[in-house]
Amino acid sequence: VRLARRLDYDSYEVRCDWSSGSLQLVRDGPHAFLLPIPRGQRELDLSCLYSPTGGRYPLEAEAPWQAGKGAATRDALQHGVPTAGTVLSESAAGWAAFWQSGAFVDLASSRVDDPRAKELERRVVLSQYLTRIHSSGALPPQETGLAANSWFGKHHHEMRWWHQAHFPLWRRPDLLARSDGWFTHIQQNATSYAAFQGYAGARWPKMVGPVFNPTVHAALTLGP
Repeated sequence: VRLARRLDYDSYEVRCDWSSGSLQLVRDGPHAFLLPIPRGQRELDLSCLYSPTGGRYPLEAEAPWQAGKGAATRDALQHGVPTAGTVLSESAAGWAAFWQSGAFVDLASSRVDDPRAKELERRVVLSQYLTRIHSSGALPPQETGLAANSWFGKHHHEMRWWHQAHFPLWRRPDLLARSDGWFTHIQQNATSYAAFQGYAGARWPKMVGPVFNPTVHAALTLGP
């Protein structure tokens, strides 16, 4: 099934496929759909593919600085949604490659007689896991990553330092490089932004702007 969504100047589509051909999607409102499962069915394999469709702002699959990297998504749109099994196997392979590369800190087995060592190591591992999911895309991450819709869902440029700058320290510079081109892409806007505030050079705003909507203070908040 193909779901198309348009909001002002932006649009995207989601294509879904599931294991049982007898299921049918049911509209439950203007922007809501249900996929009823027959009584007695205990399992369902569902896979969805998201893709922009000519939206005003570049998303990861079609970002100008990611030229060619959206080919797999476009090919999948033409030939069908990957099965749930394919998604699971590719995810497992991707995580295996992630953990078997880069750097790591082993504190729990060290000779340091400090009960905090194990907890610190746990937090390091958890942070590597979370930032790879939430902060390694083609755009700088928003403050809460993908976990919540804080600050109206806009990504924040200072999160580049908080949530992305550590990648090269763990020998994973490729995860940081994914969003390098974004800053070149908006450099002209950043230069105009600096001149508007009386500064020389370029200045990237805290949130993509400066637009006094939906918050009047966001455009004045200092960015990097």
